[in-house]
Amino acid sequence: MERQEVQAVFQRFGAPLMNFVALGADKEAAHDLARNLWMAMIAGEEAEKHVFAAMRDSSSELYDVLHRCYTEEMKPQVSDAVLAALRERYRMDEPQSE
Repeated sequence: MERQEVQAVFQRFGAPLMNFVALGADKEAAHDLARNLWMAMIAGEEAEKHVFAAMRDSSSELYDVLHRCYTEEMKPQVSDAVLAALRERYRMDEPQSE
C-alpha cells in the first residue's frame, strides 16, 4: 500500500471528526484523535478497547458521541482488505483468540 493511498484512506476515515471542528472543536485535537483512533483500529480490537476505556473514564458524554462516530462513520470507511493492507504496512497483526 503506497503512502498516498494510506493518506487518502486516513482522510476518509477522519472526515467525520471534522464535524466536531465545525462545531468549534480544535482542529489539531480532532486530527490527533483521528490519528489515535486510526492506530488503534490498525492495532486491533484490544487497542480499540483500551482507547475507548480511557475516553469513557475521562468523559462519558464525549465517549458516547465519539464511540458512535467511530463505529458508525469512521471505521466503515476502511474495508477489511484495506485494513489487512494497513496492518501489513505497519506490521501489526491482531492477536488471535485462543
